[in-house]
Amino acid sequence: MQLGCVRFLGCFPDLAATPASVVSHVADGVGVKPAAFATNPTSRTRFAHAVDIRTRYGYTSFGEGLPHGLFLQWLDDRVWTAAERPTVLVDLATAWLVEHKVLLPGLTTLTRLIAEVRDRAARRSWRIVGAQVDDADAARLEHLLDVEAETGLSLLERLRRPPRSPTIDGLVGALNRLDEVQRVAGPRRLRLDGLAPGRVRALAADAASAKAQRLSQRTPERRLATLACFADRLLAEAHDDVIDVLLIVVHDLASRSERAVERDRMRTLDQLDAAALVLRTAALVVLDPDVADADLRSAIFGLTAREELQRAVDVVGELLGAGPDQALQRLLARYPHVRRFLPALLDRVRFASVTASHPVIAALEHLRALETGAEKVEAAPRSVITEAWRPLVVVDGRVDRRGYTLCVLDRLRLALRRRDVYVVDGDRWGDPRRLLVGPATWKSVGPQGHAHPRLTRPGSVLPRSSRCRARRRLLCRRRRRRQGPDDVDRGVRARDRVHVAHLDRLSEPASTSDLRTHTHALLPEVELPELLLEVHAWTGFLDEFTHASGAAIRIQDLALIVCAVLVAQACNIGYRPVARRDDPALTAARLEWVVANFVRPETLVAANNRLIAYHQTIDLTRRWGSGEIASADGLRFVVPVRSVHAGANPHYFGTGRGVTYYNWSSDQFTSWAAIVIPGTMRDSQFILDGLLDNTSVLQPREVMADTAADSYLIHGLFRLLGFQFSFCARGASVARA
Repeated sequence: MQLGCVRFLGCFPDLAATPASVVSHVADGVGVKPAAFATNPTSRTRFAHAVDIRTRYGYTSFGEGLPHGLFLQWLDDRVWTAAERPTVLVDLATAWLVEHKVLLPGLTTLTRLIAEVRDRAARRSWRIVGAQVDDADAARLEHLLDVEAETGLSLLERLRRPPRSPTIDGLVGALNRLDEVQRVAGPRRLRLDGLAPGRVRALAADAASAKAQRLSQRTPERRLATLACFADRLLAEAHDDVIDVLLIVVHDLASRSERAVERDRMRTLDQLDAAALVLRTAALVVLDPDVADADLRSAIFGLTAREELQRAVDVVGELLGAGPDQALQRLLARYPHVRRFLPALLDRVRFASVTASHPVIAALEHLRALETGAEKVEAAPRSVITEAWRPLVVVDGRVDRRGYTLCVLDRLRLALRRRDVYVVDGDRWGDPRRLLVGPATWKSVGPQGHAHPRLTRPGSVLPRSSRCRARRRLLCRRRRRRQGPDDVDRGVRARDRVHVAHLDRLSEPASTSDLRTHTHALLPEVELPELLLEVHAWTGFLDEFTHASGAAIRIQDLALIVCAVLVAQACNIGYRPVARRDDPALTAARLEWVVANFVRPETLVAANNRLIAYHQTIDLTRRWGSGEIASADGLRFVVPVRSVHAGANPHYFGTGRGVTYYNWSSDQFTSWAAIVIPGTMRDSQFILDGLLDNTSVLQPREVMADTAADSYLIHGLFRLLGFQFSFCARGASVARA
């Protein structure tokens, strides 16, 4: 019994608590009576057996010998590189100790050791970041916590608010915000290659969610490192926000010009019809074989006056846009709107391309030189000009600055969408190759990198992709050999496309309808606050909302007030619908006081952890899965107002715009990450964002050694290739880890 437990559990069991069925089974296996089992806690037999097992099978106690030093080294490396949660580290440490035959210590001993190692790693990361910040940078970062007199907000709270309006005014505001962030971040970038990406993101997220007052109370070393990582992260986000609004603005300028042309054509459609009838009369005379060529003009002018015919020709030429595209001509009239943001855009955003020389980059550099007067418009690079833009850009052999500027912006929008051009300091719009393994690193890995277990299978020297291609070629050859004369007559070839017909819809059985009706009758219709209060009665999650001072403040109906605040914030309805003057607990002043003192990021995280812990104790969730598999699901929502994140997608939103609520959940249906992304077809760029923030959640223990490197490799590959995933209207699983 002790041997089996120490091999699978890592420690010697409490023999007095052994179930009788297990005792009987083991006794039958070794050929003794169950009464011979030593259940007496004071018996020396179990201690003697424990010594024999340790001696024969090589088990060591925790804290002794070489295995303990190896464990400390492994734990320190794991904490430093992975930046995982304490609960995950406890599970991983337990698995390591069991695998290396080290007897498990008490849970408190292991948690204290992990907390000490995590604290040492955190202080080490603070020192690495703080060593790169000089006195001038520190003064700028500390200025983030100062409260501005005119707004009543700190600079930190004001800068972390992203732009909301997808208009030219919103773009100007985003550029002004980028300018402030660049001044705070300074000209030097932090060198964070030695830090785990998850640790840097955790420091930046701490400053992005905490209040300035709370940050000012931390130690100078931690506060400086947190603000430095936040400023570095905010700089990338500010660049991405500018590009998001820029793409919407440039697209809207072109769309408005096209819509204006369409409106003009609809408004003048009757004039076009009248002119077309006049020209038809003239064309019928030309096509009449009885009219001689010498009498053609006189016959036409006999039916239609010369002035009327000339007027019809002028109307058709004007309405149908003789010459350059009318939409582009209308776009030239919007050049003054472009001048509102173009100088700041060229001055504050640096663009680069994935190729050595890209025409858009050369054109942008020339526009930047035009702003300073260093270049003339006649010397503009013309390789960026397309055939559609050429009549408006090159006029009488000379380059028109208005047309050239709008042409460059249009080509820049397309190049950014295709990822041919990227923002140097951006993240989402940054270099898509930065997350891939470099050539030098790939070569330094050597044979181990090419023989990675995820790329090859046992007993094979070919990469998995090569073996798949070889298998496809073999199957194609076998199919050609199996084809008979009838197949050839019907035109069936190996190169033909395979057609799969739609499956016929199966009728729904009566049992399914009865089950749906019965299940719907079991679901009660309750109000949201009542549901929250009932869940609180099960789990007590509202008890995690403590006062910011840490004092045990007792107020009446605190759970009811917090429920009202959560409903107001989650439904985005404000506090007025849930406030009641006749109830002292739900007055507007009391709600605002609870929000300011009890509802904080740390209390929300603690309440969520309480709910997740209770969720995992339910028997049904354990039947669903182990929690080590995750899926990413998208829900489409139509947005009736203008928003930066709302995108056009006629397949899902019709003529309107919408967003995608992207959610990562485990196989136990526990949500652990969610973001709102534009409702376009490029959702695949965000599919692994949750994986980068929660790498330990998705991976089994046996493949977690190099999760961070592999996830970054896959993430960079997805962004580089821009894979497309189709979603269902109500949401579909698009990735399985």
